[in-house]
Parts: sequence; C-alpha cells; structure tokens
Amino acid sequence: MSLISDRVCFLVDFSGSTWQTKVGERTRKEILDEKLRAALEALPSGTRFNVMPYTNDPIPWEKQLVASEKGSVRRALDFFERCHQSGRGNFYDAALLALEDPDVDTLVVLTDGVPTGGHRWNLELMVELLVERDRYRKVAFDSVLVDAPKSKQRLWAELARRTGGRSTATDLK
Repeated sequence: MSLISDRVCFLVDFSGSTWQTKVGERTRKEILDEKLRAALEALPSGTRFNVMPYTNDPIPWEKQLVASEKGSVRRALDFFERCHQSGRGNFYDAALLALEDPDVDTLVVLTDGVPTGGHRWNLELMVELLVERDRYRKVAFDSVLVDAPKSKQRLWAELARRTGGRSTATDLK
C-alpha cells in the first residue's frame, strides 16, 4: 500500500501472533522489521511520522510526529527493532493515543486483524466508537492485515471506508 499522507503514525500489533507464528525460519516480527525499514526509508522528504507498537499498552517511539530525516528514520528503526514487548493487542488505546497528536492525519495499522486486549476489544463496537471519535478530526485509518479472518477483514474495511482510509489483506502462510 503506497502512502498518500505526509503526516502518518504507524501502529504495529505486537500481540502473541507476532512472536509465536513463524514464516519459514523467521518470526513475523523479523518480517515486520524488514517491511517497516523499507517503508520508513522510502518516506518522501517533508513527511512527518511516528511509530507506535502496541501490546496491552501503546509503546510510542515519540510523543508527536517527527520529520523523516535520515537520523530520525534510523532512530525510529533502532527503537522498533529493539522493541520486544509482547502481550494482548490493545488497538483501541493505541489508536486513541495516536489521535492525541493534532498533526496526525493518517494511521497505518499493521495487524493480524484481531484485537485481543484492553477495555475495548470487540472490533465491531470499536469501529463505531472510532468513527465517532474521528468525526471532527477526519484522520484516515489505513490497515494492512496479515492472515486476518475474513470476518475481521470486513470490519477493518468498514473502518477504512468510513474514515477515508484504505484496507488491504495478505497471507504470509
């Protein structure tokens, strides 16, 4: 998925499937490291970004968006590659924290599509709550779903459609 925005926060699900599921000889986390590196290194000049893995709690790299200069991209990648937290996938709280940055206009979520943690974990209800929360902000929710169940793919696509975002699904298996 190509980026349309130049003010983006990447939310990355670090729940159990990221660590436990192997693709060949590598974990999904190792593949995520590689893919995020490619995405961040390809950010156009002038882009502002943040990276936020999430488990039970969001783990933001920075408090707000940062210019995509060589040094900041390198620091973000070092942070991401060294991050080894795991736990339940609390997408809702991560999304709310990302929305606190007034400069963010796009969230790119990389997930298996199944939120499992936090007070809000029911994706069907979460879509309604996030759309309502986003009503005046107009932040686009893009999602990249890996090995997500079809029922969850439909809900992520609905969240994307209602916020002006995009959703794509792929299988690593």
